Amino acid sequence: MPPPPPRRIAHAGGGLRDPLTIYNNSERAILSSLGEGYEWVELDFRWGGGELLTDAGRSAVLESEATGYYDACDDGSAVTGDPSLAVPLTLPALGKLLSSNPTLSIVTDVKNCDAPGENVRALEEIKRCLPEHFGGRFIAQIYQPEQYELVKALGYTHVIFTLYLFPGTDDAVLESLSSMPSLVCVTMPIARAAGGLGVRCRDAGHHVMAHTVNDVGELRRLREESGVADVYSDFLRPGVSSLDLASMA
Repeated sequence: MPPPPPRRIAHAGGGLRDPLTIYNNSERAILSSLGEGYEWVELDFRWGGGELLTDAGRSAVLESEATGYYDACDDGSAVTGDPSLAVPLTLPALGKLLSSNPTLSIVTDVKNCDAPGENVRALEEIKRCLPEHFGGRFIAQIYQPEQYELVKALGYTHVIFTLYLFPGTDDAVLESLSSMPSLVCVTMPIARAAGGLGVRCRDAGHHVMAHTVNDVGELRRLREESGVADVYSDFLRPGVSSLDLASMA
């Protein structure tokens, strides 16, 4: 079965408008994203106390502008007025959320996975804990080409190759993609897509996604000029693709 075409992905759970918050990874953010029309929601995962959790520690963000985001955790000034937004989801709680929301699919983003095998270990834990959901409801992001066969062998049918931790050149990306025949898409930072890699990957037969895009003008340029099929976003709900700012309200 070929992978599904990419859909817009809610970045890190999706943005909350009240209070204005991104990088939340909470149940509240997921439900808000579902209400905005998202079906694919990226979640940041981390290990905590021996458990694999959603990374609600990255929740406290002070502001988000149309052209980007500011993560207060990066400079130690994280503040949130709502303690409920800092409560991470456990895998069992996420399983209940998946069971009660049949249109929801989770795109994994395992943090602190620089050590060899850490991403695969986290995906193994998801499979162990949520066997009824892992195969079809989780879209596994991989960071290095050698993870592709390992993740497919676990039974994940949908895989995204994301480039934000891949150190290789554009030529190395194209060479690596030749050994990953059934990716959902290849995802890259905005600058890399706009620098020509997006068009090269598209012309090689791959869907291309870019992150993180919250500006409708930038979305249009990426689609028209950079070979991008769709994007990860905090606030641009699915269907927003033109310079209709009212549609973001």
